[in-house]
Amino acid sequence: MIDVLKSIGLKAILAILPVMAMVVATNIIVDPANVIRDISPDIASLLLQKKNVSLLKENFTFSAQRTEYLSRTGQADIVVLGSSRSLQIRKWMLPPETFYNASVPNAQIELQQELYALLKERKHIPKTIIFCCDHWLFDLQKVENIQTSQHVNAGFSPFRLSSLANRIIPTKYMEMMSFSYLQSSLSFLRINRSLQQFYATTDTNDANMLILADGGLQYSGEIRHRTIEDVRRIVEMDLRRNNAKKKGDPTKFEERKTDPKRVTAFEDLLKTMRNDGVRVVLFLSPYHPLFYKNLPSLDATETVLRGIAERHNISVFGAYNPEKLSLTEADFFDYWHPTPEGLAKLFARDSVQALFVKPVAQ
Repeated sequence: MIDVLKSIGLKAILAILPVMAMVVATNIIVDPANVIRDISPDIASLLLQKKNVSLLKENFTFSAQRTEYLSRTGQADIVVLGSSRSLQIRKWMLPPETFYNASVPNAQIELQQELYALLKERKHIPKTIIFCCDHWLFDLQKVENIQTSQHVNAGFSPFRLSSLANRIIPTKYMEMMSFSYLQSSLSFLRINRSLQQFYATTDTNDANMLILADGGLQYSGEIRHRTIEDVRRIVEMDLRRNNAKKKGDPTKFEERKTDPKRVTAFEDLLKTMRNDGVRVVLFLSPYHPLFYKNLPSLDATETVLRGIAERHNISVFGAYNPEKLSLTEADFFDYWHPTPEGLAKLFARDSVQALFVKPVAQ
């Protein structure tokens, strides 16, 4: 009996091996979330040539691309540090100086410290830094890891391995055995019919997501062409999802708690920048009107930020409340991403333009 079971087991293993080999080979070759392949240096090379980059895969590590670019480029007069909520800030909105938008989706204070340290190490400290301050900047609950978020978007489920297994075989290689990740690989091939991940383009009407030569982001045509009604439905859905979360859930907007250590880290970073002779300007990116009205807690964060700016004699522009900026529902892609046209209204104000030409306050 035991011999029979051993024989069956061996046959099962031999039958599974070719299937697993196919799964692993496909996932390694396609790698739709760039789990094992870093395309950041290639993208940075194109941006350094002042070319826009069209992304056929939107899953790559923004922070790695920013680090790669900033380590290889020269000094820019104006640099933007922030999250996806500041990625629509473009060179043409500001005075005619060299410009780079180094914003990274979901960025918290730790990443901003790293990026500024890199600029300082390379002796590329800019004249001006526009610091986009989001409501999660001081969150006690750290924002979900960026790479993990991209994996989820790509539709694969990470293996939960023991610490011993992780030491022997890193998790990212184990992902190549994931059937869920295989689904993402096959989906990518079905949609794009190619292994190409990105290409340089001068066409700003490209249907794909673009990383612009100035570091900004142009969303895909599907997002750019959303109607007011489309956006409102998305906002309402996000509000319902938030309201459905249980009390005590740290990801629920009303449950977010401030981490005093992050507040201190933020103020220390501002002091360092000022001591280095940088003109620091804080930017409060607005939220969709419906979203803002349903989350009064945003005002508390804005009050803290304005208080910090006042203590350090730093200028602030923008507001979480879109009505204060004369923005409407038509100026948003979703509940917290303003359109470049919406931001252009704000940046066109003489009071805002003056922030970037007046002498640096000490």
